[in-house]
Amino acid sequence: MNFNKTNRTKVSYFFAPILLILSNFLLTSCGGSLNRSTPLNFENQKKAEFWHYAKTFLGTPYRFGGASRYGMDCSGLVLRVYNDVYGIKLPHNTYKLYKRGRTIPLRNLKIGDLVFFSEKQRNRLSHVGIYMGNGYFIHASSSSGVIMSRLNSRYYKKHCIGAKRIGR
Repeated sequence: MNFNKTNRTKVSYFFAPILLILSNFLLTSCGGSLNRSTPLNFENQKKAEFWHYAKTFLGTPYRFGGASRYGMDCSGLVLRVYNDVYGIKLPHNTYKLYKRGRTIPLRNLKIGDLVFFSEKQRNRLSHVGIYMGNGYFIHASSSSGVIMSRLNSRYYKKHCIGAKRIGR
């Protein structure tokens, strides 16, 4: 078959819908490491938007004091996602974030709740992440950038000091 410009156009029109369907299938079936055995409960469209938007930051490098796609720290991730999705202005400081919102038990976590951690001393805040459902939270790790981690992993379970729900 001679692949001149006319034939290439016909081939691309033929394969384009097939490629679109296949890529959509692959993107939805391989969309991350969340446990798929329990479906996520999006209470409303805004929660779904929040969850999807937060995941777009996965792989962003860590940068102390940062709040952009070029680099961010843990509180920068929180303030960026809350501002961009809900229009809520939050401080760029873990301790000040902890002072905001309503304290909630870890067993009542919902998508978007903030989870707080201490590094060495149980009463000193050092880290914050956003709960994403099914036992996972998203956060900016100083060694790996923005990642998703299991809240009940040995390290995070030991260092978790509480959770807050920010009004939204």
